[in-house]
Amino acid sequence: MKKFLTALLLGSLIFVSPAVVSASSETTYESEEGQAMIKPPSSSEQSSETEDETTDETDAQEEEGTISSSDSSSGMDWSAANTENSKTSNQGNFTVCVDAGHQGSWVDMSAQEPMAPGSSQTKNKATTGTSGNFSKVPEYEVNLEVSLVLQKELISRGYNVVMTREDNDTAISNKERAELATEKGADITVRIHANGDNSSTSSGALTMAPTSSNQYLDQDIIEKSNTLASCIINHYCDATGLGNLGVISSDNMTGTNWSTVPVAILEMGFMSNQNDDLYITNSANHETMAKAVADGIDEYFNIVAPDTVAIGKHLSALTDKIEKDYVDVQEKKGESWAVSVMDLSTQAYSTVNAEKAMKSASVIKAFIMAAVYDKMVYPDGADTASEEYEKTLKPLLTKMITVSDNDAANELVRQLGNEDFAAGAAVVNEFCQEREYTSTHLGREFLANEPTDDNYVSASDCCRLLSDIYNGTLVNEKADSDMLELLKGQTVKTKIPVGVPDGVETANKTGELSDAKLGVVENDIAIVFDATHPYVIAVLSNDVKSNADAQNTIAKISKDVYEFMTSQK
Repeated sequence: MKKFLTALLLGSLIFVSPAVVSASSETTYESEEGQAMIKPPSSSEQSSETEDETTDETDAQEEEGTISSSDSSSGMDWSAANTENSKTSNQGNFTVCVDAGHQGSWVDMSAQEPMAPGSSQTKNKATTGTSGNFSKVPEYEVNLEVSLVLQKELISRGYNVVMTREDNDTAISNKERAELATEKGADITVRIHANGDNSSTSSGALTMAPTSSNQYLDQDIIEKSNTLASCIINHYCDATGLGNLGVISSDNMTGTNWSTVPVAILEMGFMSNQNDDLYITNSANHETMAKAVADGIDEYFNIVAPDTVAIGKHLSALTDKIEKDYVDVQEKKGESWAVSVMDLSTQAYSTVNAEKAMKSASVIKAFIMAAVYDKMVYPDGADTASEEYEKTLKPLLTKMITVSDNDAANELVRQLGNEDFAAGAAVVNEFCQEREYTSTHLGREFLANEPTDDNYVSASDCCRLLSDIYNGTLVNEKADSDMLELLKGQTVKTKIPVGVPDGVETANKTGELSDAKLGVVENDIAIVFDATHPYVIAVLSNDVKSNADAQNTIAKISKDVYEFMTSQK
């Protein structure tokens, strides 16, 4: 997903009203923090009044509870209330905190902590959770298993991910989980849990979010939390086929009340119900579940930050095909692959390992080209090209891009650094960081004999560079047009262009290596000028066993991508 992201998260919210129900009476749902039961949606009761103050002594120790009279607004310490402004946003770089609920039964979390900032009510720091009546799997185990799959999926889409735990031994309380999300600069928190009930007939999935009257959170966080919860539950239930119980409103969740960012709890299903239990504990279903949650997160950011998320829908079918037919197959051989695709008209996208820094070979020359146009051809935002452009720079640029001449590339970098390659590389790297091509790094001369560093790009960086050139937003309209023409003049057309039908124009930059010291690499990045669905594509492969086989695989990926992209309505 992300690295088709640009700058700051918008402060404003386009609020989509989800199907929200408040906790009430009748059957009971397992709550976020353990064996506490949250009462279910009721057609006759839509209030957020306290519903379970009359619990027995044993239940009270385990229950999340609700706001007591001592926690009314008149006694609230508003200086301790949470606001989204209390976090530091990662500009153009969304971070998701994934909270795998609970921990192992042997971890003692019985000590008390406040239910919310300024609250006199305390609860257990955490509990063990429920367990499968049929699978016999503890909730803390399935929560972690799904969370780890979700972590991988989100990273593949370009998100930064913070995990509250990655094993079952971690002793971290619900308050501390929320504080960790704040500390790490998370933009949202998604809490993964499973449900339980006294009756085996209760089934389905739900999400939980705070009510509009929650006194511990500001309205922006409340609204965004409900939007997040709605997006996740709809995608999750559509993908899994589990019943959609909607969004449950609750203000008695410690982890929610201490949050300084939008937060939603996903209750994946009832472990007291045979169908739900056996579905959510079956590892074969975890990828489907995780991808659905990730789809919900994608939709959330498209709603709350439409001007900072320059993407359309996630092309999950294409992602699945690339992953299963190609990337997984090649990685089993010990190779490393990354793919990124984006429709330039609709911004629909597909990514696999797109943020992974990969050895670039000559693909990084496209970034050197961009830096030269920005720093030397049109220095300091000049409107006209420098005197050196036609005489010296353009011939070097043409050789570097169209025939991938290494001497021309090294010379251009030296000129960027006043005849010093290292200084010129620093200029290229600074240019890339300024434009948030954050995985791209020029660390050595081309075909260096004894390199101490290397050259890297990511599939996401490559697609964004090509997209910026195509849209004329990288340097200026004339510079970007000239760069586009150089890429169209690429003479090596043995990879991505092979998968495109004759007559469809491409603008590409290849990279390949077969060197004992520098590695075995096959890369290609391209703009494909389909009349209806122009798109950018980057396919990177490192540690390949055979250059010829890798070239063929890139061509096959290109063919499948073209057929998929051009079949979209």
